[in-house]
Amino acid sequence: MIWEVDGVKITATGITENTLFGTQVNLLIENNSDKDVGIGSDAVIVNDYMISDLTSITVTAGNKSNSSVTLLSSELEAAGIENIGKVELYLHTFDPETYMTGKSSGCLTLNLSGIEKIDTQSNIEGTVLYEGNEVKIVGQYVDENSFWGSSVLLYIENNSDKNIIVQNEDLSVNGFMVTSLMSQNIYSGKKAITAIHLLKTDLETNNITSIENIETSFKIITENFEEIANSGKVNFSVK
Repeated sequence: MIWEVDGVKITATGITENTLFGTQVNLLIENNSDKDVGIGSDAVIVNDYMISDLTSITVTAGNKSNSSVTLLSSELEAAGIENIGKVELYLHTFDPETYMTGKSSGCLTLNLSGIEKIDTQSNIEGTVLYEGNEVKIVGQYVDENSFWGSSVLLYIENNSDKNIIVQNEDLSVNGFMVTSLMSQNIYSGKKAITAIHLLKTDLETNNITSIENIETSFKIITENFEEIANSGKVNFSVK
């Protein structure tokens, strides 16, 4: 058992590898209360890398559910994780009708059989775009064939004692302003591989067929949206 709260018991029952989307952390959720309950995640961290997650599980009163948290293979690969040694789950309960958040679990750490072979080397090759306030942002490369249109891959390291959110602002490609999407939560002492997504329609409107230079700025804020730092304009030459 990894967490028990308000009549709800959660037990980690194992790992299933090579599923359709990646590796599954299997959970048995027992709702012994007289109310329906939802279980969601605030964060999933693998080998100290933040991993995107959309876990949302509902268990009606008096029933059980064999469910799972999926570690997407694409994100594990981007972070260079081959051996999963440690998984940290931050879960919470919620009301399935109102979606109001209830109790939070704090960090639930699962040390797996691969803990002895855990990947410890960070994939930090690229151009340092910002380094300060114990935060490092590295521009790695541009994927011109992503789902959104094009994406700028970033490595971010948070060595501070605060959980932070990194966002980008005022992005231009080859001198043209382009709509971009990026907001990444990074817990204290953790790392992330993330991307700035560039809308295909904006690139087409500006007749951009090849990305050569990107200019943007980064804002670093706390979980309470208080600004810690702003990088000012930074340039990332791709060619």
